[in-house]
Amino acid sequence: MSHVDYIYQNEDYLNNPKDQFKRILHWLEQNTESSESYSLLDLGCAQGELIHYLSHNTTGISFTGVDYSDALISAAQEKVDARFIKANIEKYVSDIKYDFVVICGVIEYLDDPSIIMDNIASYLKEGGKCLILNIFNEYDIDVRVRYRNNKYFDEFQSGWSLHSLEVFYRILQNNNFDVEKEEKFFPNCFLEPKKDPARSWMVKMPDDTLKYMNGLSQIYDSYVIEVVKGR
Repeated sequence: MSHVDYIYQNEDYLNNPKDQFKRILHWLEQNTESSESYSLLDLGCAQGELIHYLSHNTTGISFTGVDYSDALISAAQEKVDARFIKANIEKYVSDIKYDFVVICGVIEYLDDPSIIMDNIASYLKEGGKCLILNIFNEYDIDVRVRYRNNKYFDEFQSGWSLHSLEVFYRILQNNNFDVEKEEKFFPNCFLEPKKDPARSWMVKMPDDTLKYMNGLSQIYDSYVIEVVKGR
């Protein structure tokens, strides 16, 4: 069981899709043709909520989800008509090449993002595309985090690491990825604090820019980075 399973088990993202899902759908719509067939891999798929949303709003795409939580994968297999695999995404080896890979809100749980980006490069076809949605540090400082959310788990766990955006771009370059688009991501509404302090909310800075904040006393940005694998 993952230390963040409770988040997905307590939320109904199947019937109340996140704004991130809509942003990913927009990306797919821009990069697919209705007459063609495609394949998509969702890394850190949780209960398959994103795949469920995409499968009901697209045609011609076969979906695979990978997550290391037994509980979440079991729930996904019960609720969503797609292929789901229980595996550690840093160690997962695929014999299938995909047109698209999505990794959303996962890299912050990994100490070394180069491992997963090496893997993603191996999962994609030449010319295949990946969408990364994650928090990054705008300053050239890598921050690895261990935290304990005392109400929900007893041991210190990985999460909320802020990897340097500059270093991440070097990782992309080393894997022959070309960046097609980068933008900061914000939902369609202003996020208020939740009962669980380890969930993001939004704050307005003195210069009126918006940032995210959490109960770890972090203030940060979330980014969408769209990349294509070089030929």
